[in-house]
Amino acid sequence: MTGTLFTLTFAVAAPFWALLILAPRWSWTARIVGSPLIVAPVLLSYAVLVLPAPGRERPAVTPVPGRTA
Repeated sequence: MTGTLFTLTFAVAAPFWALLILAPRWSWTARIVGSPLIVAPVLLSYAVLVLPAPGRERPAVTPVPGRTA
């Protein structure tokens, strides 16, 4: 599932990066990238893929028992 999440979020974020690289001075670039709604597609994909199955993704981000940071 992590691979699917990465692939999906990359596909959603890549056009915005391309816009920043290919048209940095275009007036619409600042308008699009400056909007707080730019994170909505990534948050939505994360919510759809991860929230229904928190037990599968959670072990990757929790500390190992008996170890200190």
